[in-house]
Amino acid sequence: MKYTNLELQQAYDELVKIQSFTKTVIGALIGTVFACGVFFFFAQMQGLLVIFLAIPPVLIGFFAKLFGQPYEVKPRIVVAVLAIILHIFGCYYLQLFPLFYLFAPIAAGIAFIVSKIKLTRIENVALDMAELGRIKSNSQAN
Repeated sequence: MKYTNLELQQAYDELVKIQSFTKTVIGALIGTVFACGVFFFFAQMQGLLVIFLAIPPVLIGFFAKLFGQPYEVKPRIVVAVLAIILHIFGCYYLQLFPLFYLFAPIAAGIAFIVSKIKLTRIENVALDMAELGRIKSNSQAN
C-alpha cells in the first residue's frame, strides 16, 4: 500500500508525540508495585508453579505500555531492568531454589515484549522511512 509523505509525516509525529520516557518509567514503577503484591501473594500459597513467575513481568510491561506507550527500544530497556530486579528480589523473598534466578532474563524479555505498543501498518512504514531519513519529526526539523 502506498502512503503519501504527509500521511507518513503525521503518523510519525503522532508516534513521537505519544511516547514518553518518564511516563514509561512511572508506569513500570506502578506495575512493579502491583507485581510486588503478586509476589507477596505467592508467599502465602503452599506451592508455586514456574509459570506463575511470568505474571509480575507481564504486569510491569502492561503498566509501562499503558502509561508511556513506548515503541522504541530505549524506554523498554528500563522496563526490562526493573523486571530483572524484581524477579531476583521475588526469588530471594520466596526462598526459591537458586535455579529460578536463571529465569531473570526470561522475565526481562517478557516485560520488554509486553511493553511495546502495537503499531499499525502506516506507523511501521513511517518508522522505516524515518530510519532511512526520508521523513523527520517536527522537533528535528526545527
